[in-house]
Amino acid sequence: MDYGTSKGIFLKGVYKDIAVLEDQSQKQLSALKGYSLVDTNPTAETLFTKLTKHNEEEAEFIYTTGVKPIGRRRPGGNYPLTNDLVGYRTRVAAGEQFAGVAELEEEFAQRTNPAYASFLDKAGKVLRDLENQIYAQYWSIFNLAFTTPSSYNRNDIFARGNVDGLNEPLISTQHARVDGGASQANTFTGANAQVPFSDNALWSAKTVMAQLVDDVGKPMPMLGGRFGIIVPPYGTYVRTALELAMSEYKIDTSNNNVNLFKGLIADVFTAPHLLASNGGSNTAWFLVDTQNRSSQFGAGLVAVEFLPIITRVRTPAETDNDVYEYRVKFEQKVGWIEWRNVFGSKGDNSTYTG
Repeated sequence: MDYGTSKGIFLKGVYKDIAVLEDQSQKQLSALKGYSLVDTNPTAETLFTKLTKHNEEEAEFIYTTGVKPIGRRRPGGNYPLTNDLVGYRTRVAAGEQFAGVAELEEEFAQRTNPAYASFLDKAGKVLRDLENQIYAQYWSIFNLAFTTPSSYNRNDIFARGNVDGLNEPLISTQHARVDGGASQANTFTGANAQVPFSDNALWSAKTVMAQLVDDVGKPMPMLGGRFGIIVPPYGTYVRTALELAMSEYKIDTSNNNVNLFKGLIADVFTAPHLLASNGGSNTAWFLVDTQNRSSQFGAGLVAVEFLPIITRVRTPAETDNDVYEYRVKFEQKVGWIEWRNVFGSKGDNSTYTG
């Protein structure tokens, strides 16, 4: 590029200004890792694990808990063969991208012109909208937690076992076992059992999750170690969760009982995306065991990135309508391939049989 020309100087300035916007955007997205929301390392104690499948058309995952059987041997005898059961298969296909574009007419190609400032403002809004859609995508898993996958009505969210015809919501009273054993629940069962969030409800949830078994019927208790709490920013939920996480003593009592949750609550997560006005619920709450993790898939909540964030500035010579364009695109699908790390309650005192 000939930076000696006025157009070349202008274009150099455009790239510089855009780079500043993109640097700010990247810092915002990188903060998700610091907030313990997502990490590419499955052993990091985050809610979601990011799996990169760049330049691939689809990805397939098989996840099974437990092996069958581990036998007994006498000293000097043969080791019995131990096999994994073939778990439910989950397939994720590429094909739908987040994309946006901002335009600047060539005749206003002066960085001091108000039209250029408007162009940068639009480019910044495109990036912020992308950030918001990525962020909202994660919370959609919880907003759809009580919904059967066949009713998701969106292509960027997926659920386990879609290859094998499973149609279970993430939070269910009848999760199937690979070996055909009795189904299990990761929620409260019974009449009017979907209670709001409280310290007593939290203990009850731990009791439910302590009774889980793996895919061959062996004990697989969850929520025994550190876990995260997900609540909407509504009513007293956030305050209660933070008090349970931070207080040395049991809240709302006068006898100084020790708060037994102290040190066990890894993080409290909340976001406006969880509210009913944004497709969520003002009463639903969730717990995620962030300590008991798979070395491949973390807590079973995963984000599959098919295309990293790609941006481009196109000049009038490259466009059909003689304008400058700023384009951005990204492709990621978010879903779950294992449910045992997650507990949920609708929090509305209803009866749930999903």
